[in-house]
Amino acid sequence: MKNVFFYLLLVVSFASCKNEYEEDEISHPLTYEQELSVINNFTTIDSINMRYSVVITDEIIQQYNLTEKNILRALKEIESINDNIENDIKDGKIVTLTLNNVNGFKSYTANTKKTPIKFSDVYVPESESKESRGGYVGGMSFSDGNWYNYSATFNASDHVTSDFSVGSCNGYWSVSVTCHTGTSSYGTVFTAYGSSYTSGSIKRYWWYTSGGTAPYRWTFKANGPVGGNAIGSFSVSNTY
Repeated sequence: MKNVFFYLLLVVSFASCKNEYEEDEISHPLTYEQELSVINNFTTIDSINMRYSVVITDEIIQQYNLTEKNILRALKEIESINDNIENDIKDGKIVTLTLNNVNGFKSYTANTKKTPIKFSDVYVPESESKESRGGYVGGMSFSDGNWYNYSATFNASDHVTSDFSVGSCNGYWSVSVTCHTGTSSYGTVFTAYGSSYTSGSIKRYWWYTSGGTAPYRWTFKANGPVGGNAIGSFSVSNTY
């Protein structure tokens, strides 16, 4: 099974005329998180080169009172993520780039032709998010960028569905969770990167056990802190 690296990033790209974005004028000076929030709305996914496209013009800078210092900081973080994406794709990993801003949610998955399994993580908007029929069985939550518990062990059916969501944050965050008792069609690791809330959840259908008999025992473990002062959760439900 191949690992998937799920990149949830809100970055930068000048996609259309500025009057398309009807936002309240933001007063100066802005914090880095506020400038990053503005930058998020000028983002596109370059599906040809498989990276996030970054273009900020002087017109955008003047309109939104952006500063060179924070723009360069954001571009540095974005370029670091693009380097990680490039390396993962070269390694043959299935990589999903995701984008959530004023234009809605978009995603692009690379390397899917290298596996016979056609499967993707599914974004579910907050207004449509519903628990699976089996109901919640376990998970982990985080606040201020740190997990309350770094692992979760519970009994469930032989197939489960995970839900990952970020309710709020004020900076860059990253999440990596490993399943130690099963796998998915993407492998044993769920990884996400981002700089904003998810406005819903990212579901992985489905994880399946490595063997055993009912009741099936599951263990998921987080690989380090989340960062970004993020608040959210990684929860798991039975799947039938």
